[in-house]
Parts: sequence; C-alpha cells; structure tokens
Amino acid sequence: MNNLIRYSSSLLNRVGSISTTTTTTTTTTTLTKLFQSSNSIINTTRYYCSIVIEERISKKVKPSRQQQQQQIDKYKRQKNDYSEPIKQKQVESFENYISSTVKGEEDINSIDDENLIDSTIEPSPFEIRDTQHIYYKQSPLLYLEKSALHDYFSQQLMVDGVFDRSRLEASLVLQGSDYNHPTILFGLFGWLENLKINDIELFSMLLEYMKQYKKHSRFLTIYKYMRANMEDKFTINTYNMALGVCVDIGEFGLARLVVKDIIAKKEQGVFMNSATMVERLKLAVAMGGALYLEELIKKVMDPVRSTWLTDRSDQLNAQVLESILNHGKRDVERTLTMYKEMRTRGYEIGQHVYHTLLIGFASLARYDLMDQIWKDLDQSNTIPLAKTVAALVVILNRKDMQQVETSLFNHVKNSNYNFLLDTPEVISARTKLFCARRTDGQEIVSLLNNLKQRGKMTVELLHIILAHILKSKAPWSKKIIDDIYTLVVEISSVKYHSRPPLKLYEMLLSTAITRKYGTEVTRWIREMNSFGIEYSPAIISYLMRYYLVVISKEIEKEKVEKNNNNNLLAKVELEKLILQIGPLKDRDFDKLAASLVFHLQNNSIEKIEQFEKRIEQINSANCFYAQQILNHVIYYCLLCKMEEPALRYFEMAETLARQARTTVSDRVYYQFIAYYRHQAREDKYIKWMDKFKQTRYTYNPIHMAREYEYLIITNIGTVLNKSELSEQSIQDSKYKRK
Repeated sequence: MNNLIRYSSSLLNRVGSISTTTTTTTTTTTLTKLFQSSNSIINTTRYYCSIVIEERISKKVKPSRQQQQQQIDKYKRQKNDYSEPIKQKQVESFENYISSTVKGEEDINSIDDENLIDSTIEPSPFEIRDTQHIYYKQSPLLYLEKSALHDYFSQQLMVDGVFDRSRLEASLVLQGSDYNHPTILFGLFGWLENLKINDIELFSMLLEYMKQYKKHSRFLTIYKYMRANMEDKFTINTYNMALGVCVDIGEFGLARLVVKDIIAKKEQGVFMNSATMVERLKLAVAMGGALYLEELIKKVMDPVRSTWLTDRSDQLNAQVLESILNHGKRDVERTLTMYKEMRTRGYEIGQHVYHTLLIGFASLARYDLMDQIWKDLDQSNTIPLAKTVAALVVILNRKDMQQVETSLFNHVKNSNYNFLLDTPEVISARTKLFCARRTDGQEIVSLLNNLKQRGKMTVELLHIILAHILKSKAPWSKKIIDDIYTLVVEISSVKYHSRPPLKLYEMLLSTAITRKYGTEVTRWIREMNSFGIEYSPAIISYLMRYYLVVISKEIEKEKVEKNNNNNLLAKVELEKLILQIGPLKDRDFDKLAASLVFHLQNNSIEKIEQFEKRIEQINSANCFYAQQILNHVIYYCLLCKMEEPALRYFEMAETLARQARTTVSDRVYYQFIAYYRHQAREDKYIKWMDKFKQTRYTYNPIHMAREYEYLIITNIGTVLNKSELSEQSIQDSKYKRK
C-alpha cells in the first residue's frame, strides 16, 4: 500500500509535465482496458489517475509554478505526519499568538534558521516506531452533549460553587476512570476554560494525556490557551512537550517558534536541558539542515560551551550518535569516533546509546561493529532495552542474517538478561516473524509450549500472539487460534478467577466477520453468552452489520426460491440486539443507521418515518451528526445491495446539507463509485465520477481505492444455523461459566 501511495502521488505531481499531444482516443482505450482488467487496488488507482490525466489534458491546463510548489509542500507535510494532520488554519492561528520579536543568544541559539533547508528525508531505517494502537475505555460520558457534559462536570467537581481540584485529580489518576478518554478530557478542557481556571499543573496533565493519546491537534489547542493565559508559569518541561509534538507531526515551523520562545525565557530562568536538545537535534535532522546540525552537535559535545547542560543524559548522547548515523551518507567511522570520544570524556553510555548503535550497525550489515558493541554492553553490565532485542529480531530476518539472528538469540538466552525474551515487545516481534515466514506454524506452537512450561504465559502475551495470527491469514491459523483461545480461558478462570477479556472476543468476531466465517461468528457469540459477557459497543456494531448482510442474502434466496419464510434467525437476533442496547443517542451513528436499514428490510413504514423525522430534527441541532448518520445508512444499504434506498437517502443528505449550508461528505461519493465499480456497471460508475467532479475541485484516487477495498466485504455470508445459537448449545458449551 505504501508503494501504491507513492506511485499515485508521484503520478499526480507529474501530470502537469505530460505532453498535450496525447489524444483523447488513446486515453479512452487505456481506460477501457484498465476497467476490464483485474479488480486489484493497483489497477483501480491507475484508472482513477488516468481520469485525472485525461481531464487536465483536455483542458490543456498546466499547473503554475506556485501550484506545483503548493503540491510539493502538501506532500512533504503528509509524508512527515505520523498522526492527525494539522490544518493550515490552525498553523496560522498558532503563529499569530506567538510573539515575532525574540531576543537571540550569542552562541548556537542565535544561528539563523535560514540554514534549515526545507527538505525532508526518510525516517531512520533502523528506528522502530511504536505502532501499537492505544486502547482506552469507552466512557459512558461520550453519549452526553457538550452542555450536558459540562453540567456533569459541575455536579462532580464543584463544592459549594467552587472548583475542587482534588476531586478532579482523584478522577484522573483512577485506573479505569470514565475521564480517561481524549474526547472527555478535551471536553474537560472546555469546561475549565469557561471557568477561567489557570492552573498550570492541571493543564500540563491534560497536555500529557493528549500527547499519550496522540491527539496532536487538541494538544496544540490546549497549548495555545496555556501560552496565552499562563506563559509566565511555564517550565522547560512544558516547552519540551510542545516541541516534541511539533517535531513528531512534522510541523517544523511551529517547532522553531517554540525554540524561540524558550530562548526568550532565558532571562526569566528557563534554561534548556537534555530533552530540549534531543528534540532540537531531531528537528535539524528532519529538516535537512546540515550546518545547523553540525553546530548543534558541537554545542552539545563542547565541554566549555555546554556548561549550562548539567543534566546530560543517555538519551541525548544516543540522539547525537543517531543524528550522525542517520543524516547524509551515514558516516559509520565518524559515529564510532564520537562514541569513543563520549567514553573517554566519561559521558553516560547507557541503554539508549547501545540501542542506537546496535540497530544502526545491524541495518547496515556491519556485524563486526555490532559484535563489538555487544561486548561493550556486556562488560558495562548494562541490560539492553526490550525494544532493542525486538528490533534486532525484525532487522535480522534476512537470508544473509539468519545465522547472526540465531547467535543473537542464543547470546541473549544465555545471558543474565534472558528475561527480555518474555517481554511483550520481543514476543510480538518473534510472532510477527513466524507468521511472515509462512511455515506450518510449528514455531508458534513451540513458542506457546515453551511459555507454558516455564509459567511465563499471560493473557497479555496471548493477546499479542493472537493478533498477529489473525492478521496472517495463514492456512494453519485456525487450529492454533483454537489452542490459544483454550489457553486464554484456562488462564482467566484459574489464575485470575474471571472470565476471558472482552477485547479477545472483539478481535475474534471482527476477523470472523471480515473473512466471512459465519460458523465462527456464531461460535464466538455462543461462547460470550455462555460466560454471560455483555457486548461492547464495538461488538454490537460488528454484529449489526453482519446480521444486516445475512438478512439481505436470505431475502435474495427467498426471492429465487419463492419461499416466504419470515422466521429468519438473523432477524430474530438483530431484533434482540436492538432491544438490548435500548434507546439510542444522537451520537450512535452506526447503530441508528443499522436500525433504520433493518426497518427498511422489514418494510416497517411507521418505524422508517420515525427515524427520518429524527434525522431531520438532529440536522436542525447538529448537521454534522445528521450527515454522519446518513453516511452510515447509505453504506449499509450498499452493503446489503439495496440500491434504491441508498439513492433516496443520498438525495435526503443533499437536501439537509443545503439547509445547513454545507455539503455531502466525500465518503458518500466514494461509496457509490466503489459500489458501481465492484458491480462492473460502467455507465453508473462514470456518471457518479462526473457527478463527484462537478461538486468538488479535486478528489483523491487513493481514498477511492481504499473505499473500494473497504466495500469488498459485501460478500460476507454464511447463513446462521439456528442450532448453533440455541439455549441447549450454550449450556453444552465446553467453556460455560461456572
């Protein structure tokens, strides 16, 4: 997919230079061939891109130099954005409130930022980023509107009309608290802002949560408010958090402004520390400023000029080495020289330095240097980081490195830090490696048996192993999935005296539904019912979507066989599910949409009219909610091949959008385009493409390709077997709750 994105982006950027002598007939012939070819994502994307080419060639419009530069800048921002993109409006407002007049310093801090070349480079090939998803509690407070949420905060956190900070702190630090959700915390920020409470420690805590949850746009919003109202109370840690977030998301201009703020605060006693210099080194590497980077390294390494740097840390030394190794031509000899110089001067050489050197030399296949660093690590009695061993397991997964990988594994196994092999990071890396090798699965079986024999097996490790197996789609996975599920049940019931965790069933059901394993879906539902486990919002959404598709398939089967059988099991189960979840809130987009489509399948005219009136009422209060509901309705209709209702609700979405002076979401157009593309109905496909181009200035073929891939699950389907969900089968379950 990454290659596909790069291909499409480069193709679009080169459109302006294509010769205008290309004829429309040749382009049309190419489009027809592509349309008749494979249904793969690559061919679909090429088809979309060729339409862009045809349109621009026919109009003979060549992008101006300014437009080309804007495209390049946009691509660079997207390339460096590993999380939520920050809109340009936010950047402008952020720049406005930051003072433009800042006093410089005589040393490195006064270097002109013109030396920072505005060019980006690829992330370090040996840097293993944390790609794990962050799971947080689905708080019931999410169902409250903004005003109701503020009223709730007033009831819980106010004593005699005065804000009680101790109550809020107790709620924030409490594990499993309803407050520990980014949306709720941002609502809490709005409530505190209305009360004009300027507590630097409290807002710093909110900043830390937003950084932890990777909600960078909200992080910058809170930071803006803090800077405007309580900048005099800022510490260097506050600036470091803001600087780190700006560097991580690729907002280098904002990062430079934060650095200027730090320099301006020097007179007030706010001095840079190791964490600040780490982020500044990352900024220099990311922006490709060679001169700026060299001056920073000299500043850090010069004992005379860096007298203010009293807290030199292992992370700072590691960042210096990584900056040298990751910038330009990867100067290995200079990296070794700097490493020896650090040891000579007595600088701290710890886990992070060894991590940088080991991963760097391993990625460059310099096994001799890697072996030398391992010896230094052993002699210093330093325990390596778990992510170091995990990253080496991944990097050494090559034919020419398998012998090195084996010796590394044996070395760690026989050392005094062999416990690292049982950490989640290493187990995750090894499992991912075993799944990628496409063997018979015996390596994973041996791993499970080894963990079980040594008593190191936990539910958390089983979750990690199971997640990789579910993604692998290997033919041997079904047997191992059953074994892992049995182990999870045994550990949960014996060791923890509880039921299997809910997250386990979310993973199993999601995979079974996506891969069209109908019998597996009913099996996991039966197991959940046997333990008396309540459905989570995610599971409810999975099951509602699944039941809708099964009902549509059974309705089609009835039409073919001309058999009016209204006692469909899927209908009964979906009715039970709707009754179980109770009244729905306006924010339950997917559940409201699924309920409406279910009534469409049953031809319940009265219920349909009630839902449509409710959507109109929601639109008058919040047009965004109404559009989201209709987006889901259209998606479910197309998923169930109910084309006429989908078109009718598209017209309704257009009408409500005009009333609210907004537009229909691009996703709706993508859904129709992908649907007709999947149905191989070229006339409808071209019609919706033209309709979309008339309402939008530009469109993204990559998004269409993803939407097309997303709609392939229309072929879900094994009809439910009534005996599999009977009460007797639940009672006879192998793992029934005792």
